[in-house]
Amino acid sequence: MRHLLLCTLLLLWAGHISAQLSAPDQPGPYTTARLDTTFSDSFYSTGNIPGLSFYPVRPVGDTTRFPVVVLGHGFQMQHTDYNRILQHLASWGYITFSPDVQNGFNTNHGTYARQLAACIRWIQAEGARSGSRFHNRVAATSATCGHSMGGGAAQVAPFHYSSITAISGLAPANTTTSTPNNFSALAGFTNLPAMFIGVQGDRVTTLAQHVNPQYDSLRTRKQKTISLIGGHCSFADAPDLLCNFGATTSGEPAANGQQPMLDAVQNLSKRYLTAFYEVELKGNTAYRLFLCGDSALADTRVSITQDQMCPTASGVNPALQSQPELRVLGQDRYYVGGARPLYATDLLGRRLPVQVERWNEGHSVTLPAGQTEQLLWLVTDRGVLRLPVVR
Repeated sequence: MRHLLLCTLLLLWAGHISAQLSAPDQPGPYTTARLDTTFSDSFYSTGNIPGLSFYPVRPVGDTTRFPVVVLGHGFQMQHTDYNRILQHLASWGYITFSPDVQNGFNTNHGTYARQLAACIRWIQAEGARSGSRFHNRVAATSATCGHSMGGGAAQVAPFHYSSITAISGLAPANTTTSTPNNFSALAGFTNLPAMFIGVQGDRVTTLAQHVNPQYDSLRTRKQKTISLIGGHCSFADAPDLLCNFGATTSGEPAANGQQPMLDAVQNLSKRYLTAFYEVELKGNTAYRLFLCGDSALADTRVSITQDQMCPTASGVNPALQSQPELRVLGQDRYYVGGARPLYATDLLGRRLPVQVERWNEGHSVTLPAGQTEQLLWLVTDRGVLRLPVVR
């Protein structure tokens, strides 16, 4: 009886904690300010580094120190293309910075990595400098992030500055730098937690050639969140002409680069980046619920793979540790083993009815006639499965 009572109290407490957590894709508690500035890189001699910072404004009497997040833009994109993500993170209590470097066609990934590291070092130095707007406002933790080319450079930056705490990337591209010359070498150097957000429909930095090998090379606490909507350019604030040209030339539909899709992918990026930084930069482990708990399992926009990110001892749903079995039985019909099918969803997130029956040791799933000629996903109680296109 005492054991039952204790379990009931623990469940009620867990539900209370979950209800008290703010959703990480919603604005945080801080108002934000913007700083356009230029500093001289005295750390790696890469010259003057102009850029943009969004940072939280502390209320009177607040002595909080904020982690630093630096984001590198993609090839042929602008450092201001990600302002909404940066400002969102600032509202959650992060000092963000996006450098205006590596523009044009003559880019250098190795220099880019050093510039991202220099941005973090400069903000941390400003935190110790009397008279700086960041004086006594900068925490010791930090993360690099980036989109495409910037995402590759973000992973190399810890090679140059070992005090970086975490790495992250948005459709990160393989780096061409020779120091280190591959991600396996970097994985041997760093033991940092990592969050990769890729896109299933990305035809520029494809999952098979870019995101998956980068993720697999790391032997650390890591998560791969794959958006089932959007494309390579969907992380920007607004449609980018050059990025969209490259994506459509590579075979992506034009809709991937238009505003509705950008809004959707940015929202899910805010959600998973913020939850990841809350856990890794602030030690707020309750936000694991949004990385790989029931909240993540219910998110039909993404497919999640993780390793050591959410230990089962924490009480977080362990269902993401393994994938259910999926087989094609025929036109519009599939077999699912090890999971209970719930419903199907199309590219726009619209639900489709399915007929579910027990079949052998699993379930058969029948969709409306002709629906399997388009991209569909099946939501189960163990995660989201992409259904093969059957014609």
